Amino acid sequence: MTILSTLGHQQREELIDAVYRILKTQRLTPASLATVAADIIEMLEKRWPWVLSERDSAAFVDALLHPPEPNEALKSAAARYKARRKP
Repeated sequence: MTILSTLGHQQREELIDAVYRILKTQRLTPASLATVAADIIEMLEKRWPWVLSERDSAAFVDALLHPPEPNEALKSAAARYKARRKP
């Protein structure tokens, strides 16, 4: 069973929306966003070599669709990264 093979229509739509929201932060044009999002979905469906149980697949998709809030370590790392990028 592949990662996305257990998704229903609604879950696929939610995943596509999540990918779109992530990519939207990359300052791409709407046409580029659609193309890259479609490429990511295609890669996940056809090329990703993982084979997961139904339970693991559901947990993976749930983590993508409902990521946890960043913890203090991640916030600190992001702040350090942003500070280094400033000229």
